[in-house]
Amino acid sequence: TETTHTPAQEVPNTADMETGNAPKRMAIIGMSCRLPGEVTTADEFWKMCSRGRSTWSKFPKDRFNPDAFQHPHADRPGSFNPEGAHFLTEDVGLFDAPFFNITLQEARSMDPQQRIMLECVYEALENAGIPNHEISGQKVGVFAGASFPDYEINNLRDLESVPMYASTGTAVSLQANRVSHYFDLTGPSISVDTACSSSLSALHLATNSLRNGECSMAIVGGCHLNLIADAFIAMTRNRLLAGSGRSYAFDSRATGFGRGEGAGCIILKSLEDAEAAGDTIRSIVVNTGINQDGHTRGIAMPNGEAQEALIRQVYKEAHIDPSLVGYIEAHGTGTKVGDPLEATALNAVFGKGRTPRQPLFIGSVKSNIGHLEGSSGVVAVIKTVLALERGFVPPNCNFDKVNEEIPMDKWNMKVPKKVVPWPRGKPYASVNNFGFGGTNAHVILERVDRHEGEGLEHDDPLKRKLFVASANDKHAALQMGKDLGSYVDQHPTVFDDRLLDKIAYTLGQRRSFFPWRIAASAELSQDLTALLSTNAEPVRCSKEPTVGFVFTGQGAQWHGMGRELLGTYPIFKETMKNVDACLKSLGASFSITDELLLEDASKSCISAAYMSQPACTAVQLALVDLLSSWGIRPKAVVGHSSGEIAAAYSAGILTLEECVRVAYSRGVAADLVAKDKSINGGMLAVGACASDIQQILNAMRGNRAVIACVNSESSVTLSGDAEVITTLQTALDKEGVFTRRLLVDVAYHSHHMQTVSKQYQSLLGKITPRDSEIPFHSTVHGALVPGSTLDASYWVDNLVSRVEFVEGVKSLLTNDITDSSIDTLIEL
Repeated sequence: TETTHTPAQEVPNTADMETGNAPKRMAIIGMSCRLPGEVTTADEFWKMCSRGRSTWSKFPKDRFNPDAFQHPHADRPGSFNPEGAHFLTEDVGLFDAPFFNITLQEARSMDPQQRIMLECVYEALENAGIPNHEISGQKVGVFAGASFPDYEINNLRDLESVPMYASTGTAVSLQANRVSHYFDLTGPSISVDTACSSSLSALHLATNSLRNGECSMAIVGGCHLNLIADAFIAMTRNRLLAGSGRSYAFDSRATGFGRGEGAGCIILKSLEDAEAAGDTIRSIVVNTGINQDGHTRGIAMPNGEAQEALIRQVYKEAHIDPSLVGYIEAHGTGTKVGDPLEATALNAVFGKGRTPRQPLFIGSVKSNIGHLEGSSGVVAVIKTVLALERGFVPPNCNFDKVNEEIPMDKWNMKVPKKVVPWPRGKPYASVNNFGFGGTNAHVILERVDRHEGEGLEHDDPLKRKLFVASANDKHAALQMGKDLGSYVDQHPTVFDDRLLDKIAYTLGQRRSFFPWRIAASAELSQDLTALLSTNAEPVRCSKEPTVGFVFTGQGAQWHGMGRELLGTYPIFKETMKNVDACLKSLGASFSITDELLLEDASKSCISAAYMSQPACTAVQLALVDLLSSWGIRPKAVVGHSSGEIAAAYSAGILTLEECVRVAYSRGVAADLVAKDKSINGGMLAVGACASDIQQILNAMRGNRAVIACVNSESSVTLSGDAEVITTLQTALDKEGVFTRRLLVDVAYHSHHMQTVSKQYQSLLGKITPRDSEIPFHSTVHGALVPGSTLDASYWVDNLVSRVEFVEGVKSLLTNDITDSSIDTLIEL
């Protein structure tokens, strides 16, 4: 999905707006939540809200025994009055500690709020398409809205059984710090406690941190759990809770709030950075603000004038007319004093220009899930983003009759009872959040125009793609593969074959990598489904592979090689274009690209000496650049015969122009030999060890055939006069030794090449090699050599000398110059 930001409407030039620049806007690029009602994704959250569903329930017996504390009279000491609340249905004690590299003792000491926060952050990053390895060690900030640490209170009841890591396991500061530690983030890491406005205050600090350059990305979240009866009792004594345990926001039945629990998390970047990275932008944070009530009749008594002043200030700074707001996600706890004060402030700022047909819509998610206290703000933001995305205002749950203290009809204000379309021409929304100690927070959000599927309508043939999924253990990887296969199969209209490109990209580039991986290569969705559902077997990648590149020599060429790469990868095509430009400057009358794209195989010159040499090198150079663009670079290199040319390029020893000159000149020299009627050469692959074959050659008269290449302990290549090669093949065949004549008319690495060695050196001109940190294992010398020795004379030796490939590979695999030994070889 590609998202572009289009200004929704020009801001009116109203008199009460400040002059100067508006604050830098931020983009919400990822979200996650864990809420009552079995809500574990944003989509499930929207379904709950849009259907006006309540998640209220009686007290679950696995938390504490409610019968020991519940009493209808709030004055009874040691009791609470709510009949129920809003609880997560999952077992909050469950935690995949090994996934987060946490020991058993530490996990036992950890507040479940920290555990769920970790999980939600991971899910939000995954939703944003931000892999763990991309942010590790980076200036990423974490801003957490803190909540009551029920777990700490419970752990300290018996001082003789306090868990080992209780101090770090339940410290409020670690709700943010724990995230920074696990993901290795070096930006600000702050837990904010302003009571019910904690997470929205955290959002305000995060946006300012981004604007000030303290971090390049920010994680904002909060988690609140109600594990014990203590806070219920304390709040009952304060007359804060409704006896029903429900939040009847703006309703006549409002007598206090109903408690809820859950978690939410959002990922922020500057709008400019998000667009540059191609991130999916869910919504735009236009501006944020916080202030304080000051002195009121009681510290928990809200101040409507302070709320109004904050909202006006936030809109003035943003240069936005409040009349362009379509919906306000209000604090709306359902209290007799708080709701009317908030509604009055909202009307004062947003009421201008509203009509019965175009009222100001307000609502509160607390009517669905209860009051999440410190986490309520971030969850309210998520709800509002979902409403902006979908273009609908969801209903308030259980709204019946408006609070008598709120003249909604007079103000043209409305709490929707059903889903209504988002008001036309009003691209903004607001989120209000207040703490019971007087800290107020406000956020302006803006709708983003989403353009999905752009550029998908084309007639290009479908291309095979690699689909990779990874997990922390084998079973999870296998299940992920099957789940993906099943999902693709069950949603054929969503996963059109032309969308497979995007799926492959997301899985390969926008997901974190774990030790166990499962992969499938497919061209059509049904192929992917079949492979992932049945045959794919996970493999373990215990560490990042240490890669060595092995470059094959001339002889591997074939008609049409690289054709699909030319049509698929711009980087590959660009390198081939540069090779052709170098060839043209050297006087070549041919184009490698044109040769590879030639449809008629009968007209191909790919096996001709002048063409095959630069063609093989060109494809290898382009492959090096393509792999490098994917982050795949060698720790050491080795090349077989002319494969050393691309090996030198991969190690940074020779430039692309020098490599093309070496390859082209080699082809010209070989062509001179091929055209010399006095010389008739041939080459033969033999399945035998070098020592045995050398004895046979020593017994023959004259030095008319040699071992040109030692390919392995039991494979060599012979080169020399054609008639001698024929005689050798006949003799070896009679002995039952494997032989295969090579389809070449030039005897490389033999005395035949000595006849053109001077011409070759002259054609090469000046070669200026550079030393490299990437070891170059020479098959001319069968050992590691400095990059600075690969001058013109080296390349002459490469043409006329024996290829000591076995010794070169041994050198690569056993040399201790690299930080770790090579464990993976990639042949190019």
